Formats: sequence, C-alpha cells, structure tokens
Amino acid sequence: MSRYVGLDWGGSGWIAVIVDDDCEGEHQFTAAFYPSILNAWRANRLAERILVDIPIGLAEETRRQCDEAARLVLGESRSSVFYTPVRDAVYEDEYETAGDRNEAATGNRISTQAYHICPAIREVDGLLRELEDPRETVRESHPEVCFAALAGESGLPGKATEEGLERRRELLEARVDDALDLESFEREYIDDRPVHARRLRAGNRDDLLDAFVLAVTARGETVSLPCDPPTDRYDLPMEIVAPADVRSVA
Repeated sequence: MSRYVGLDWGGSGWIAVIVDDDCEGEHQFTAAFYPSILNAWRANRLAERILVDIPIGLAEETRRQCDEAARLVLGESRSSVFYTPVRDAVYEDEYETAGDRNEAATGNRISTQAYHICPAIREVDGLLRELEDPRETVRESHPEVCFAALAGESGLPGKATEEGLERRRELLEARVDDALDLESFEREYIDDRPVHARRLRAGNRDDLLDAFVLAVTARGETVSLPCDPPTDRYDLPMEIVAPADVRSVA
C-alpha cells in the first residue's frame, strides 16, 4: 500500500486528502482534519509523499525564486501566489513590524494574506527544523499551480466562483483514472456529517479541492520550481513542487 497526502491550511487546522494505492492499482480517497501539522505528520508518517500548501524554506534578504517561478506559470492569475515574507518577518507577531522587517530586507512590505498564514508557516518550519524524518516526505506545493498544469492552455475561472469550483472538479476527475465523483466526496465530508461532528464547513469546499489536487500531484510525476532550488539557512528547499506537465518557465 502506498499513501500520498495533500494538506491545505483551513484557518483553524489542516485539511487533508489521502490517497491509498494498493498493489493491484486500486485507489481509495479519504479526507481528514488535523488540528496541527504534527498531528498530520504522525497520522501519515509512512506516506510516500506529503504536499503542503504552505511555504517551506524561508529566504533572508530576497524574494524566493520559487514564488517568482510560480507567478510566471500562472500569468494573469499570478496574484494567487503571495510573496513569502523573509524569515525574520515570519516570526514577528505584529503586522506592521513584520512589514518593516520585510521591507528592510527586500524593499517590499508584505500582503495581509501572507501575514495571516505566518502562524502556519511557523508551524511547518518548526516541524521540519526539529524532526529529520518529515524532511524526506513533506514538500511545498501550490494548488493553483497544480490546477494550471491540469488545465493546460484552457485556463481556469477563479476558484471563488461556482464555475471555478466545477472546472476544478472536472480536471481532477479527468486526471484520476477511476470513477470519481467529487461532488459526492464533498457531500460525504461536508454536508452529510452531523453538525456536532462536522470539521469541514461549506466554506471549505475550495480548501478540500486544493488538498485533493495536492494529493493527486503527490502520487504523480513532478518537477520543482525552480528546477534547481536553493535552500535556506536550515537546509530546507525553497521550491514549489508541480505536476511534470506544468508549462516550462524561463
């Protein structure tokens, strides 16, 4: 049995989609919610690969090459890739102070979106700095880069729209080589659970699809953006893992 996991930060914890492949080529897809990245790692420590939608590897004085490369891949949709703050800024608690730190290092302040994911960045950074084993399997990816690779030249509507969600479902169902009904999958883990036991809400539909595309990407052939990623001061790679058919960037 081989396991592949996609993890997306859901604001109060980690939304996971897990793919278990057996020796006969059958696939089982499940979803889970973990309150911490450590919980997610412990539950899936035997996975072949875990792709997480959060920056891994933090620059000191410049913007990360992988963020620039991902934005080039996305073209007009590049705003969905936030520039990752430098390490000193990530570890500041106040938005203004974090912006000051980032501006001093790079000449640019940080977006509110990037600031709001800093607690999750710190959480993953801490896991990978403290434990050696997760470094072998936990890698950074970006759902919109993965979806762009699946869409090819056809492009994608915004994921905040019903049209965008439906297009992403279609792309995932086309990529997985067995009968997959993503609307039924969403109902199972969001709509059909009793309210008292429901960890995923209606507003998490896009997060669930993001985790799904990361899991599907994890079990396929991939490339790194950039192709020869640098590492940070803790030897963590500053890369974004993408499907191998992502269109090349200069």
